[in-house]
Amino acid sequence: MVFSDEEIVQFITKYVAEYRRLADACEVDLKKELKLYTGYPYKITVLTSEKGTHVKYQLNAKNFEIEIKRVKETPKLENKAGYLVDAYANIFLKRIINQPELKARRDIDDETAYEEHQTEENERAEIEWAKYEQERFDDVVDGYDSYTKKAYIVQEKTFSDKRPELYHIIQFIHNQHIVLEVYLHLGCLTLFDTLEETMSDLESSTFLAVHGKYEPALGLLRRYLETTLCSLFYDAELFSLKPTSKSYAALNSRKEKWLEKSFHMRFTGPDSVLDKLLDADTDYSAIETVKSTTIPTFSYSSFQSYIESIYHHLSKYVHYGGKRDWAEILRIDFQEFREERFKEWNSSFHQVVEICNLLILLKFPKLPEIYSQIQEKKSGEVPLLDEKQIRAVKNLTV
Repeated sequence: MVFSDEEIVQFITKYVAEYRRLADACEVDLKKELKLYTGYPYKITVLTSEKGTHVKYQLNAKNFEIEIKRVKETPKLENKAGYLVDAYANIFLKRIINQPELKARRDIDDETAYEEHQTEENERAEIEWAKYEQERFDDVVDGYDSYTKKAYIVQEKTFSDKRPELYHIIQFIHNQHIVLEVYLHLGCLTLFDTLEETMSDLESSTFLAVHGKYEPALGLLRRYLETTLCSLFYDAELFSLKPTSKSYAALNSRKEKWLEKSFHMRFTGPDSVLDKLLDADTDYSAIETVKSTTIPTFSYSSFQSYIESIYHHLSKYVHYGGKRDWAEILRIDFQEFREERFKEWNSSFHQVVEICNLLILLKFPKLPEIYSQIQEKKSGEVPLLDEKQIRAVKNLTV
């Protein structure tokens, strides 16, 4: 069965025209997948024999053209980049050669159905992936939620066993509205400006310790100690200068920059904040006060060295503390109340608060008097220092 050149050309020409017309009506994303649409113009080579016909499309040619070759036998089909091939048995081609438009419609329907199926499959895959991602997300978040809920076990244990210790600490933190007014009356404006942040550090430290996170709780105590004593350094130095002097203006300007940008100040060692804050008289008075009250066995060479030892100890919980054995690493968890670590935190809390309040009292001896006056207006009584310490300071400063 042989077809004339005219029959073949007419069939292909009408087929291509109808195919492109139908493809043009498809959605943009679908058009991109139809190679006989996006690959136009093309050179068409027709290999036809008595039994079969191959129509070979060379995509993206310079011009649209059709070349017909008569062959004894059509070659085997091969996939080649840039080409598409339609293969017909001549018996079948005879039935459709006068219906190129119908053939074009069927091809478009087949290809678009496939693409729509692929789109559906892709959408289904995306939905399944989204479900997987959501499940993975939920597993991670729920797992951490379960982990943090273990903190409530520690919280219950802490509040059950350590109520007296927590009472005094919480009372001190809640006392900040009185302290704020005291600082204002004393003219300690740097302490006044940083009080909200320092009290927030104490409150966060307490929250962490109550829930078993002792190391960051101890780290925040160092920040409280450092910020409070740097603030006191500025207030004490400014108090010793005439407000109209050049030195006062220069130091006040430096203080304002520190409050704004919190630049690093050397805190320990020679010519540091502690070294300047603890002059010989202040250091001596601080030692005598704690010796006669809370630390009768005080053995440090100076009060400065005592503060520095506490500061360096707390620094271990701020900076990398070196390698630990695996037994200790595996114990770091919310779920475990640790008596010795709570005692360490509680002791450190009282130490840093005592140090700060004692030095404020030594630099500003009117503190107890103003504190008492303001406290009479407020409810409750939360002393900043032990009454024995206040009397000891009075005896030393008279």
